[in-house]
Amino acid sequence: MQTALLCNQDREERNLIAQVLEENDVQVVETDSSEQVLAYVEQLEPEIVVLDIIMASGNGISLLKQLQRMPGSPCIVLKSSCQLKGHLRKALRLGADAVLPKPVTAEQVRQLAHLTERRSLYRRFPSDRQLQH
Repeated sequence: MQTALLCNQDREERNLIAQVLEENDVQVVETDSSEQVLAYVEQLEPEIVVLDIIMASGNGISLLKQLQRMPGSPCIVLKSSCQLKGHLRKALRLGADAVLPKPVTAEQVRQLAHLTERRSLYRRFPSDRQLQH
């Protein structure tokens, strides 16, 4: 069973995401504290981490960078209520596996349950561009 770590200060949205992931056989650990994310990732080794880009207690972009430096880094999904496409593009450019604009829909969350499968498939079958190097 996969594990997902959700870091979101909006309890209602966090509950929706957790419910949909659990319905799709993903174990969910929740926090509203960006400070706890790195410790939870080290301890639990979740396959998926879902973060807000902008948080009261931290910054999803800086957490993304820190998580990527960890061995066996999880799939990282960033969410943003900002309709500024620049935030979402920056997250992808910096290596987020997915970005979700708020409000998040149940269908978008269902797709997260399969994110790690697609990611491992990509790693097993690199693009032609990667093979040329």
